[in-house]
This record gives sequence, structure tokens and C-alpha cells, in this order.
Amino acid sequence: MTNKYRAPLLIFLCCLIQNNYLFAKEFIDEVPTPTHTPLDCVIEPFLITEVSSSVNGVLQEVYVDKSHIVKKGQKLAKLESSVEQSTVALAKARTKQKEEAQTKRINWNFASSKQKRAEELFKSKAVSSHEIEEAEMNTEIARLEYKRVKALQNISRLELARARSALKLRTIRSPLSGVVIEKYLSPGESVKDRPLFKLAQLDPLRVIVIASTEMFGKIKTGMVADVRTNINPDISLKATVDIVAPVIDAASGTFDIMLSIPNSDHKLPGGLRCKIQFDDLDKSSNGLKK
Repeated sequence: MTNKYRAPLLIFLCCLIQNNYLFAKEFIDEVPTPTHTPLDCVIEPFLITEVSSSVNGVLQEVYVDKSHIVKKGQKLAKLESSVEQSTVALAKARTKQKEEAQTKRINWNFASSKQKRAEELFKSKAVSSHEIEEAEMNTEIARLEYKRVKALQNISRLELARARSALKLRTIRSPLSGVVIEKYLSPGESVKDRPLFKLAQLDPLRVIVIASTEMFGKIKTGMVADVRTNINPDISLKATVDIVAPVIDAASGTFDIMLSIPNSDHKLPGGLRCKIQFDDLDKSSNGLKK
């Protein structure tokens, strides 16, 4: 190639390279910066508990079944309680026996009146000191009798409260608001050393993430993340970080993160696999670096 063609060709190639560079730079600037890769996660019930009876007995009635939605404090089952009901009725009857206390009070007032009359007569030498002592003794005896009956009435009220507490234990109530996962027993079966139900709290739901060591220090409590489930990946759910494990597992080089998702309508079930993404990780400083 002669020199007269070499110079224009070099100029053309330089212009072409420059234009390609500017085009590539403009294209790169328009492409959004990729965020962190979504992590695998699992959505589970916030709490799972097995409900048992604090007293032994035989199931008389069961009010709920598997998959029923229950509220905290709702009746789940009832044990046979005829003995406890009779005990309550007896204790209640004892607390209503006020006649004996009224009688003892009248006797005390009468003895006090006799003592005062005797003291007046003693001033005029109409009665002896022995009669004064006898009147004082009768007044004291009447007073102690009245106090004894009142003490028995207080004991009866305490016995009634204890009987009502024992009867209350025969009714099994839900310790949380959630759903019945399992019903283990039916009417007529003994509850001794056996759970009656398994319950799951579904509001809020718990999101569990296992993250690598590189993310340690970047995740803070209170941060919000996007969660997408495997049954509806097009819908993004907001989860809030509740717990960041302060210890890293040396064998796997990972740590746990726990988040919560509101689920008041119970539309989202527990036991789902999901993907979670923390979009603001770049704004967080790594706690392992100074």
C-alpha cells in the first residue's frame, strides 16, 4: 500500500474506533447497575406449638378440627368435669351461709350489752365482781366465736376460687391466633402425657435466609427486602429484618437472617420456597471492614 492511501485509512480507522467507543460507553451508561443476586429463602409459620392439658382427664368435647382458623383464647376442647363442677357448687353454697355469722354477731352484741349493764350496776354495788368477770368472759367468748365464723367464711371464698380455677383448667384454650395443623385426640380419649393439637401462627410469617459470610455486617435489623414466592413470582412482598444471627457457622461459612411478613388475611401459606433480594446492600457498610 502506498503512503498516499495509508494516512487516510489510519484516520478512518481512528474515527471508527472512537465512534464505537462512544457508542459502547453510552450503551453501558444506560444499562442499570446490576443488583445483588437474589438469595434462596423459606417462608414458615412464625410459631408452631403443641397444645396439651395441664391436668389429666378424658376428653368430653372437641370444638375445632384440622385446618380451622382459631383466635387466641378460643375454646379448643373440654375435659370431663362433673367432679369439679360439684366442687364449685358446694364451695359456692358455703360462701352463702351468712346466717351463722349473723347469729354470732348478735350474740356478741348481746354479751357486750350485758357487760355494760353489769358494769353500771357494779358502780352502785348491785352486783359482785364475780358477775362482772363472768360478763366480760361471755363477751370475749362471743367475740371469738364471731371471728371464727368469719374466718371460715373467708376460707370458703378461697375454696370457691380454687374450685373455679380447677374447673377452668378443664377447658383447653388456644395460646395463639393461627391455624390448627393437627388434631391428635377425639372425645373419650385420655389426655395424660399426650398433646391435643398442633397450632401454627401465620400472622406474621417468618422468612428464613441463610447468607454467606460476605454479607455479614451489611444486613441490619429493620431493613426491608423484596420477597417473591415460587407460587406467585410476579408479586413482590415486603419483609422486615427482625433478627441477624451474631455468630457465623464456621463449617459452612454462613449465618442466619430472620424476617417477618404481615399476613393478617392468612392468604399466604407457610412452607413456601422463595427468593429474597436486599436492594440497599450497597448503601450498607460491611461490618467486618474498618
